[in-house]
Amino acid sequence: MKNILLFILLGMLCIGIKAQNLQSPKQFFGFEPGSDRMLFSYEKLIEYLKMAELNSDRLKLEEIGKSPMGKPMYIAFISSADNIANLNSLKEINKQLALNPTIDKEAKAKMIKDGKVFILGTLSMHSSEVGPSQAAPLITYELITSKDSELNKTLENVVYMMIPCHNPDGMDMIVDNYNEYKGTKYEGQQLRKKYPYILFS
Repeated sequence: MKNILLFILLGMLCIGIKAQNLQSPKQFFGFEPGSDRMLFSYEKLIEYLKMAELNSDRLKLEEIGKSPMGKPMYIAFISSADNIANLNSLKEINKQLALNPTIDKEAKAKMIKDGKVFILGTLSMHSSEVGPSQAAPLITYELITSKDSELNKTLENVVYMMIPCHNPDGMDMIVDNYNEYKGTKYEGQQLRKKYPYILFS
């Protein structure tokens, strides 16, 4: 009995330590994302999401490919802890429901009962659309730390799939260009480099 209680206490302690290591976006970046004249790079965005993944059981980050200029691209799965723990099974349910027309009625009913709704958001497809990707850490932090009962109930039934930046190359070009000229008379000028404004991955 004592061993069981010790195991439970150690588990609770580990969860507490994990939560304490989770930084808010403001703590991590040194400013609140969305603040006037402050931007972070694509690499810093992914660094934040990786930190959040290590410190939350509501987030799973997966690499999905490379950009035209070789930057790794990711998708973030955000949901309840149980859904993230069973993510592969939930993916398979949705795959079968979407692509397998031979599922019998009884099996289909069970899949519908056990499955979850998957919603995809692709942020900042065009390089000059800086807002969505800059907001990604705020969205992530809110969803993985919220104590709101209604929101958490939603996350029990929904898996939010977020592409934190659909255009890593363009994001860095815009951010680098803005930071280079910030505080000069050229601040806010149009970017005329390899891919002006619209750069698709």
